[in-house]
Amino acid sequence: VNAVLNFTDFDDQVRRSVRKSGAICEERIQNLLTEVKKMWEKDPNTVKNIFKAPYMECDDFMFYYADIFVELVQYGQRTDLCAFLARIDMSKDKQAQLANYAMQHGVVPTSYSFEFLRVVHSDPLNSDRQWTYQYCSSLG
Repeated sequence: VNAVLNFTDFDDQVRRSVRKSGAICEERIQNLLTEVKKMWEKDPNTVKNIFKAPYMECDDFMFYYADIFVELVQYGQRTDLCAFLARIDMSKDKQAQLANYAMQHGVVPTSYSFEFLRVVHSDPLNSDRQWTYQYCSSLG
């Protein structure tokens, strides 16, 4: 394992990829991120309810939230994501719209919580727990 602790090249690549879909995509991601951070500071339970993640702490949630965008870009769904962001109604329930979109595309909060590692059984149809264990034990 070649553990790179400050792997900014990946972030830069995701950013460059998002920009291929136009400035509106990057702008909407930034706006949504800024908003959810403010919402969390004001009332984390509201955010947890919207994203169906009542067990998550701030760090776990922000990791999940960033991965909504990163996973979709990384795994070839950038154009669909950016098309969704371009048509999202920014005047109301933006976070709920994003939460539903993420769930529909398989980016769910379940495996992002530290609680997930406490589960002692593995599911052969889901490698998230093993992946989380591997990167935590290799880098943590």
